Amino acid sequence: MPKESEISRKMSRDFKKLGMAFVGPVITYSFMQAIGMVNDHLLDCSCRFPTPSEQSGSEDGKQQYDK
Repeated sequence: MPKESEISRKMSRDFKKLGMAFVGPVITYSFMQAIGMVNDHLLDCSCRFPTPSEQSGSEDGKQQYDK
């Protein structure tokens, strides 16, 4: 399981530019998990829910946040 992603690194940099502290890429990635931007549950996990891209049938499986 990843602890951070390219998107969380970009968001972290943006948060820091806005003057926020303690918003590194790992904390930002955890925030993304908490609000549902990222779903790291295994496919057979009972806690897994479909991501927006899975619901819409996106071919590449990427969420729109990655674009």
